[in-house]
Amino acid sequence: MDTDSEKGSWWKTLPGVLSGVAAVIAAVGGLVAVLSQSGFFAEKKAAPAVPAQAGAQQPSAGPSAVVTERADRTPDAGADQLLRRLAQANIRNSVGEATMRTWLADSDWYRLLARESLAVVGDRRLRRDGADLDKISFFYVASLGFKSENELPAGHAINRGKLTQAIIGAYNDSNGAGAKVLQDLLE
Repeated sequence: MDTDSEKGSWWKTLPGVLSGVAAVIAAVGGLVAVLSQSGFFAEKKAAPAVPAQAGAQQPSAGPSAVVTERADRTPDAGADQLLRRLAQANIRNSVGEATMRTWLADSDWYRLLARESLAVVGDRRLRRDGADLDKISFFYVASLGFKSENELPAGHAINRGKLTQAIIGAYNDSNGAGAKVLQDLLE
């Protein structure tokens, strides 16, 4: 008598079924890992503003102009000076003065963002509780489709139109307001 034919196929046994299911799960997991590493599941990000040649000034001075030069012409304004100017414009921070001073001293991004934010506000100041520079950064970076300023390309030139909208977003977030244009939140 044939003992194999009495037992049937090993696929019909519980260990056989479990082995088959485990093999399928492992294969699908491996495929997903390979596709993920190759960028198949990556989100499409908005193309960042293309900076002009170094040192070139954009012809448009409107709010949507891409800025490639520093707004502040003082040679490497210190963190303390930037903090004072930000306070005068009622651009604050939510991380504490010591942390913000460190960011302004050590981070090209926050120095550039601070200077450009001051240029957008001009000689005016934000009403009420103002806006936090780190929130302005968050709203600006998000408007470009990134999650962090660390994802911005090297030498990124700030787009003043998007920065203006980021200031409005940060102001509305801090003050529970619904301002749509910059003039609505300036004193």
